[in-house]
Amino acid sequence: MKIDCEYTQEVVCPHCRYEHQDSWDHQLDGTPQEFVCEECNEPFMCYSDVDVTYCSSKIDPQPDPQPDPRTCPDTLRDLAIDGEGEESENE
Repeated sequence: MKIDCEYTQEVVCPHCRYEHQDSWDHQLDGTPQEFVCEECNEPFMCYSDVDVTYCSSKIDPQPDPQPDPRTCPDTLRDLAIDGEGEESENE
């Protein structure tokens, strides 16, 4: 009978089916590492399989800021400003 020891929530011994509690304590990094079963003392290889998922969402659109007529190039071009920062009456 085959022992289910692939993609399990805890490390499972492939020899005796012992489920090792707190498997995350072993800090497996995806590289196969040798284990010795706490129950039957048989050695076996184990590695972690991490499944990464992503979540995304729309960003609520922000209202367009209103242009400042004092700094808008088209507005400045249309105004005749004298040295005092006031509109000229000559034009």
